[in-house]
Amino acid sequence: KGAKEGSVESMYEYGKMLFLGECVKKNEKEAYGYFFISKSKGHKKSEDFLNVYQLMKKIKEFDRLNDNTKYFFITKTIKSNDD
Repeated sequence: KGAKEGSVESMYEYGKMLFLGECVKKNEKEAYGYFFISKSKGHKKSEDFLNVYQLMKKIKEFDRLNDNTKYFFITKTIKSNDD
């Protein structure tokens, strides 16, 4: 509900759900859309996620990983960049 009402944090969280297929049908393209809208409204976590995701997509083997593993690598990379 919050994502549809424009909450950037809700858009980010819903994007994660779509990316991982948690409680909703997995849809990476739609997840990307929510991350992008949230980023365009100034949401730092969405910006970080998209930046790291784009870097990881350049690695051929990244697409072979399951979604939970992809998410793990993305979030760990973001965390290590923040430290």
